[in-house]
This record gives sequence, structure tokens and C-alpha cells, in this order.
Amino acid sequence: MELIIFTVSSQRYAIPLNHIREIITYTGFTKLPDSQAWMVGLIQTRGQAMPIIDLRIRFETNSAPVYHDKTLIIATKLSSGKLLGLLVDSVEDIQNVDESAILSAEGIESELNSQLLQGYIQNSEHSILILNHEVFKVLNDQPTLIKEMGHLV
Repeated sequence: MELIIFTVSSQRYAIPLNHIREIITYTGFTKLPDSQAWMVGLIQTRGQAMPIIDLRIRFETNSAPVYHDKTLIIATKLSSGKLLGLLVDSVEDIQNVDESAILSAEGIESELNSQLLQGYIQNSEHSILILNHEVFKVLNDQPTLIKEMGHLV
């Protein structure tokens, strides 16, 4: 399985590469009214509207969100065919990982909702949490916003 590895604060995360449409350099976004703090805005990419989630805010890191020309947005493809942008600190690598090396996330208690984790990889240096990006569309405390965004997207 190929994974794209990225960082948020000092933690490494991954998403399967087949769920990634592209990596976009930040050029600004349109703010969404009455949305969660971590739902920072909306951008247009290749003719399609894409909501943007700042993972630094969503994961409650101590990093103050600063947006500049080195800020990256990972455009993920949802099963519905829509796009969801994840704003991250950096993209590190693409790794080919044997699925047997992926450990179950079941029982992990953390700020990350257990549904959000597909699993993790542990090595001597660090762990990499594998995210289920599909969960972000239902983690919003205001489901109507996501529904309304669905009409925009």
C-alpha cells in the first residue's frame, strides 16, 4: 500500500495515496460563515469547490495557524466523488508499506476519534497515524454545514 506521509505540528500522519487527488500550494481561500474554527474555508480547484480543514486547528495543536506560500493543502477524494482539502504543515514522503506492518488503531485513546484512524505504523524512530479522511465529513458538530457545503461542492 502506498501512503503519503505528512506532518501536523510534530506528528506524522498518512493517507493512502489512492485517496489523494493532488497537493496544492496555499494561495488563499474563501471563509465560510458560521463554521467550526477548523473548517477554515473553501477553494476552487479544477472547476470544483473544495472545503478546507486546517488539521492544526482540528487536532488542537499549539501551532498557531499561519498561512503562506509554503503551506500545503492535500486534496483528498471522498467516496462521494467530492473533494476535501486538508491543510498540513509539510508533505514528507510517499512510502510503500506492507499491509501486514499496519497495526490496528482499536483501543487507542486520544483526541483523535477512533473512527478517524485506520491504523498506525510504528518503527524505532516514530509512529505514523494513518487517517481515514472520510470521517472528517461527519466529525463536524454542525452537520447542516456539511450538508450545505455538499450543495456548494
